[in-house]
Amino acid sequence: MGKTVRIGDTVFYKLELSKPGAKRILVEPVKPLEKHLAYSLAVFVVLASAAAAVWGCYDPSNASSIEVVLNKPGLDYDLAVLDGMDNVARTGGAYVYRSHYSGDIVVAVGLQPIVLGRDAPRYLSVRVEAAEKGVGGEELRNALAQELEWLASIGVVKGLTQGDVEAVREAARPGLAGWNDRLIYHEGGWHPYSQVFQEIEGAALVKMAGCSWSYDPSQVPLEPPPKGQATTTSEAGPSMDGAVVLASLALGLAAALLVGVAIRRI
Repeated sequence: MGKTVRIGDTVFYKLELSKPGAKRILVEPVKPLEKHLAYSLAVFVVLASAAAAVWGCYDPSNASSIEVVLNKPGLDYDLAVLDGMDNVARTGGAYVYRSHYSGDIVVAVGLQPIVLGRDAPRYLSVRVEAAEKGVGGEELRNALAQELEWLASIGVVKGLTQGDVEAVREAARPGLAGWNDRLIYHEGGWHPYSQVFQEIEGAALVKMAGCSWSYDPSQVPLEPPPKGQATTTSEAGPSMDGAVVLASLALGLAAALLVGVAIRRI
């Protein structure tokens, strides 16, 4: 690095640049305290970077949320049931409403894939998130179980048994939310995605900012949807079409009879 030079009470390092003809430069050394702070900051940056590489999908709201993807074989869904339902809003790409268990908990219902890819199958996902401080883990677990039961009762999710609900509740805990840590069904049970993704072909952890779900709190209704309310589902479509066909046939027969009578009179 070169020799040291003292000027007054300050010691300088004399740097000689490798470029021919370059002038010598005097640089004041880092003082002990500043050196310690700089070293601590460097260590913090390295640790933070390492943590970001592992938990790149971390979102602070996940710590007070639980999320489950209902990818168990045999389950089906019909999100159209929630269209037009009282106290259910669309925001952040999902249906959101106040939990029937507590007004301090927001519920989000949407679709999620298990693996990355544009054509990857999507499954119904349900997330419960504390909208206010003081909501405990047991409350979130109870809310998730109650919302799963309600969604099954109105036909949003089909094939979900009480045993499934209890199994999800048993596996659930705050912090199991977001792409990397949401609960999914795998090999007969419900597990955090980060613990089983290596066993699933095409699955991967997401290491990027802004990968978690967010919503506009002002758009969440203040009251939960009525427990017994359900709109007409897509399965009712064929019966409605059948009624139209029957009405058309009746009109056609009536017209044919009138034409027949008119012909006989000629």
